[in-house]
Amino acid sequence: MSRRDMAHVGAMTLLLASTPALATAQQWHMGVQGGRIRSSIDPAAVATGTLSAGVRTEAPRTAFGLVGGIPTADDEPLWGSASLWHRAAITGERGFLAGVDLSGVGFLSHDRTPGAAPLPGGGGIFDRTPAPPVPAPNRSGHALAGQVLPLIGYESATVQVHARGGVAHFAARLGGGRVDRTVVLADLQVTALPWRSVALVPTVRHFSVPDAKDATYAGLTVVLASTRGRASGTLGHWAGLRGVGTPWAVATRAGVSPRIAIDVAARRDVLDPLYQQPAQTSWSAGLSYQIGGRVGPARLPVPANYTDGYATLELPARSSDGSPSIAGDFTNWQPVRMDRDGGKWRYVLRLPPGVYHYAFVDASGRWFVPKDVPGRREDGMGGHVAVVVVE
Repeated sequence: MSRRDMAHVGAMTLLLASTPALATAQQWHMGVQGGRIRSSIDPAAVATGTLSAGVRTEAPRTAFGLVGGIPTADDEPLWGSASLWHRAAITGERGFLAGVDLSGVGFLSHDRTPGAAPLPGGGGIFDRTPAPPVPAPNRSGHALAGQVLPLIGYESATVQVHARGGVAHFAARLGGGRVDRTVVLADLQVTALPWRSVALVPTVRHFSVPDAKDATYAGLTVVLASTRGRASGTLGHWAGLRGVGTPWAVATRAGVSPRIAIDVAARRDVLDPLYQQPAQTSWSAGLSYQIGGRVGPARLPVPANYTDGYATLELPARSSDGSPSIAGDFTNWQPVRMDRDGGKWRYVLRLPPGVYHYAFVDASGRWFVPKDVPGRREDGMGGHVAVVVVE
């Protein structure tokens, strides 16, 4: 089987494997963003002033998103993309796991003015400097990309190590042009959790491109998280390549209510062995609204195990295969890993007095609340949440 065929088989497997997790996902978000935005898959994409809107859902082992561009000028194309990622893995009792990461991205574009297009950086509501029209090819078409990356790893409450190796394939048919490219890649990623609200993520990734020089990337990401939001920063370096510059990225999410968050992000991309896009800087800012995963106050909440300002939430070990996570009002509904303590999984956090809702997430991304968990209630969407009071 060729590398291209492996990518196609992986894309079909990805769709079939992730369907159950997406069907039961409770964390769906929709959002609108504006800024200097570019498509991540269009090989000729240049960050220009534009708006975009989309929906997404995330779980520990599955993520899906749909996004479309909102034209703000007559010469901007219509475009949309869909992305899907799924990790199929088996976890052993001691934290070791083996499996495969599958991902796919699709892109569609319709050029409304095929005879002329603005120069990069001109036009749109965020770029006030007009650019003269110049002859340009029709950018209508589509692009597809897929990755199949077998992995092995180890996960504990304070460290996660994942090593992957496989193939990625990219095919584009845009404006009469054709691109077919296959890249062999391998990476090693370590996630260290020195404190509950801090994660350090060093990554090394190697690309082998046919008829081109191999490329190796090394970077470090720092993530800060709290019940009100999160912030992250990444700084990287391409080894052995001079003059390409330094890639970086920053992002922050601040919750303004249980359902609404403000997202701001900026990044500098200097090299992409798969898509081979030009180096450029992009940024965006917008709002996201959670359309699932939380309900209003329930009756008769259960008192929490509360001592000296700290609440303890527990899950019987028999209720979950592998390492479960917990998500609730106190984590902005972002899953956080629990710690094993004998026959129970336990999560301890500092909480002010109040009423809180939460649920558990298993290793496959399924949200659940066992019947024997105190305060279990229906969430109105076919699932359940638990309600606890701190006083």
